[in-house]
Amino acid sequence: MAHVDFSCLVEESLGKQWYFTLTDQQIIEYSWKDGSGWTQPAQVDGQTVRQFSVTIDRNDKVCLLAYNNLKQLIYYEWNGQQWYHRLLYRVQSRFENISYLEILSTGDKIHIFYYIENALKRAQESLIHSYLEGEKWQSTVLMHFLTDQEVMLRLIQNDALGNLFGIYTRVVRNETRCYFIYYDNFHGSWSKPFTLFQQPGTCSGFDGHSDSSGSFHMVWVEKGGSEYRLNYRRINPAAPNVDTETVRILDETQQLHHPCVQAGNDLHCFWIQDGKGLVSRGSSLGKNWDLPQELYKGSVKAYRKVTKTLDGNAHFSLELGDGYPVFGWTLKTLLSGEKPKYHEIEKSNPSNQIGLQKESRPVVMLNYSSSAERKDQTLLDSIDQVQARMDGFQREIDEMKDRLENFQDALYQLQDYIRQKDKSSFQKEAQIRKLAFELEQLQTLRTSAPAICSERNEDLQEKKLISIEQPVPPDEQKNMQTELPDKSDVLKEQLDQYKAPLKNIDLGSGEIQLGNVSIIINPDDEESSEND
Repeated sequence: MAHVDFSCLVEESLGKQWYFTLTDQQIIEYSWKDGSGWTQPAQVDGQTVRQFSVTIDRNDKVCLLAYNNLKQLIYYEWNGQQWYHRLLYRVQSRFENISYLEILSTGDKIHIFYYIENALKRAQESLIHSYLEGEKWQSTVLMHFLTDQEVMLRLIQNDALGNLFGIYTRVVRNETRCYFIYYDNFHGSWSKPFTLFQQPGTCSGFDGHSDSSGSFHMVWVEKGGSEYRLNYRRINPAAPNVDTETVRILDETQQLHHPCVQAGNDLHCFWIQDGKGLVSRGSSLGKNWDLPQELYKGSVKAYRKVTKTLDGNAHFSLELGDGYPVFGWTLKTLLSGEKPKYHEIEKSNPSNQIGLQKESRPVVMLNYSSSAERKDQTLLDSIDQVQARMDGFQREIDEMKDRLENFQDALYQLQDYIRQKDKSSFQKEAQIRKLAFELEQLQTLRTSAPAICSERNEDLQEKKLISIEQPVPPDEQKNMQTELPDKSDVLKEQLDQYKAPLKNIDLGSGEIQLGNVSIIINPDDEESSEND
């Protein structure tokens, strides 16, 4: 999940600074720095969020992108007096979630990226790119993936020319594959993904920046077994796989946190390890790196810094330093010598060790005297009571928010259940209609078949009655005989049997026909033989 742990410092072209962070209740809180210091923190809209990202456009307008607990992706703009917001996307399915988001400002465009993941197996996931054109948002789906591929967006960065660089990883058979995509601002098109490397183990902590020549410099941490490796790679966007190799900066058994790279005349990689701020210097091409050097020992905070330049572009970088509210030093400024060493900082201003710690309530300072001690004690008791009531109200508000979130989850589940039921009922209704149509056809066939048979039987009966009641001329008998075969072959065979002469039987003529032989019986001979 991107940026959820990082506060953000935004700096306008004229030097005005904004600071954004998340409260303990996951609410976006902001303040700006005027002549006397930071203003009192204020909330953007009171919504609990999961992650957010901030940038500033060419007109010094602060833009914010947030994904809240209601599964809404909201875009905010500061108009000088209040926040204007617009709902960009709402996750409908309870199985989907936005795992990564980023907002960038390049020239006259605001770019938004977010990745929609899915908890189901073999389901589709998408990387969405949206940009503001005029007053309308245009959205395109850059890539589709499946959940089994275990895709994670790692970094999306821009350069001074408005080009965009993207890094994402996939896990294939316990190996991490890293891919690079590039947006050419001049042609307005995205490149196909290029495979940068394939390594065993897991990778994290990606950071990268481009230099004046257009090359992209990237660092990341690779964990293999019990070892941590800090790696570097230089990428040519025109030919990502040509003349590039992975260079190992450091091997350690202790975990490394928040690596970041600075690209200039020389390369520098900063990180935090075991409560220390360290740096390693690399050659111009990044093929050789010096041994780590300790810059600071103590509390070092990580935060994002967005800088607005006069050319209209905004650049973000990961900074390691003292953080809010002082922002007096970073590891980069300590290396350049712009600020004194860390032990001198601790002597002159011990509050730098506080870092991002904030006062959750106002501090009341009272001077007691012997005559007003009871009165002041009563005032303190009243303040404590009010504070206790406020804490109770806050707990009740938190409980209500939890109930509201549970209600929203239940509502999403009910909506999914209703959609599934509607789909099932539609399918059942279609099946019922199909069966009813087939049944109607069968009934039609069943009623029409007896009618046809009865008509044929009636015709035969009428012809029989006519032949019995009235003698039929021989000519008409011949016609009937020729018509009967058309009605039924069975009836024809029966009529032929009735018309054929009987064989092997004496019909009274004294002659029996056996084939072609006729036998004549002489009754006189039989009588004479009997008398004898």
